Amino acid sequence: MGATAANPSLLLGAGLALRPGLGAWNPKAMELRSRRLVAKRMENTAKLLGDIVLPDWILGYLRCPQSGEKLLQASQAVLNAVAERARERTLVTVLGRTISQVPMQGLVSANGRWFYVVNDQIAVLLADEAIELDAIEK
Repeated sequence: MGATAANPSLLLGAGLALRPGLGAWNPKAMELRSRRLVAKRMENTAKLLGDIVLPDWILGYLRCPQSGEKLLQASQAVLNAVAERARERTLVTVLGRTISQVPMQGLVSANGRWFYVVNDQIAVLLADEAIELDAIEK
């Protein structure tokens, strides 16, 4: 059974659908729909996970690139201090790159010296991207 005027919602080719009123495939509409679906999926994931940065079983495998120590979820106090420095544009990495985006989640080394940003459940565990917490507290 093929796509006909009577059944325009059948999938075509690479998963594209014709819809009544569109006439032909509209790339901008498909991109917008795709972005909305991704945003909704991320929102649902955030609701399910709550404040969990990464599951404990994953944290058990991760180590600080600077010290080799175990990584822990950053406390709210640490996140607030890092966010304040980011808003002031004084938050810098080991290489001196200024971070202006306020991190919503992060990991801290077990000794409490190094902070690593977590973006969309992806930990940026690069030694050059580490933020020294001793410099923040001064």
